[in-house]
Amino acid sequence: VSVTPYNVVGSATGCTEISFTTENFTTPSIPNCTTISSPLDGATEVSISENISWDAVPNADGYYVNIG
Repeated sequence: VSVTPYNVVGSATGCTEISFTTENFTTPSIPNCTTISSPLDGATEVSISENISWDAVPNADGYYVNIG
């Protein structure tokens, strides 16, 4: 790899090149489902301002929350 700076006049010359080896890439797996911890399943009279909470899941980049 080398990085060569440039501007309107031209490009730098003689820039140093380096080499390296990358780690072995493994394909990530699909995360498992999470467990909703609040509100409880079947709860009644839940306030509309109640927070929805769930357990974190390894390998998850985010969570889609569907209501309705």
